[in-house]
Order: sequence, then structure tokens, then C-alpha cells
Amino acid sequence: MEYTMEPKDEYVVELSQALFGKLSQAEINRQVRYYENFILEETAKGKSQEEVIQELGPASVLATTIAKTAEKPAEEPGVQIVDEPPVQKKKVQRENRFAQAAQSHGYDLKDADATEEVEVEERTYTEADQYLKNYHGIKAEYSEEKGWEVKAGPFRLNKWYGTGLIAGIILIIWGLVEKFMN
Repeated sequence: MEYTMEPKDEYVVELSQALFGKLSQAEINRQVRYYENFILEETAKGKSQEEVIQELGPASVLATTIAKTAEKPAEEPGVQIVDEPPVQKKKVQRENRFAQAAQSHGYDLKDADATEEVEVEERTYTEADQYLKNYHGIKAEYSEEKGWEVKAGPFRLNKWYGTGLIAGIILIIWGLVEKFMN
């Protein structure tokens, strides 16, 4: 038996797809429910679903109108997208760790400097965005130089240890699933 969708259902699916990315998911759900109920109310008055849909016009045109007139929150509730302060590079003097290690093992490095100049990246946080300094959630940032950098708290997930951490979690979950399925 083949299932065919009613015209109303096809229309609200098209409307939902046309609104995707233009509104929050909560607002899309609210709009879809409204137009689904509108079609049901009009059919209860004696019109066919096709007639009501014809009066509403194409779902893509209706979606554009809704997106222009609806209240549009920038993100889902509880999500805040912020830009981190720009990275500034500066040169600092630090102890030459290689020379220290060599000397601690008895090597005499007369030529080695006790300090070395290295370039470090630093962000300058203002009072308003100080909370970003100790951010412990998952965040992703993109820079032209490094590409994507994904962090979970202090861990960089696109480094070898981040990949290992993710692989370990997957293996643990897989092991637990296998254990309880058998």
C-alpha cells in the first residue's frame, strides 16, 4: 500500500523547508501550526484543501513574507554567538627549556642562552567579555591562518589528543551498547 500525503501536509512541509534558516526552529514550528490550523478551519467551512492552498499561494512566497514580518530572534533561546577579541602576536622572553633540560642531565652548553625570544598569541579581554576567557563549553572558531579550531573547554578537539578523546568516548559507548545488547 502506497501512502500519499494530503495537500495540506505537503504544503506545510514545503513551508517548513522554505523557512528553515530564516527563523528559529520554535518560530518555524509556530508558523507551521498556524497555517496547518488555518487550512483545517477553512476546509471545515466547506472549501477544499486545494482551494485554500491556492489562496495562500506558493509556500516559498509565503515563507518570504513570514520571514520579513515575523519576529526573528538571532539564535535559539539560550544560545549566544559572540566574537572573541582579536588575537595579538607579541614577542616575549622565556627560559630556554632545551638548555635547562640539557644542563640538568649534565651537559655543558656554554653557547646556549638561558632565555629565548618566542612569539605568542594573546587576546585582550574587556570587562564585558571577560567571561570568554574562562569559557568551558564547546566552541568553534575560524581564522584564515589556522582554519577551524574546535574546543571543548580547554581541550582542542582537532588536535591529536582531542581526536583520541572522541575515539575513546565512541569506543566506550560502543562497548556499553555491545554489553547490554548481548
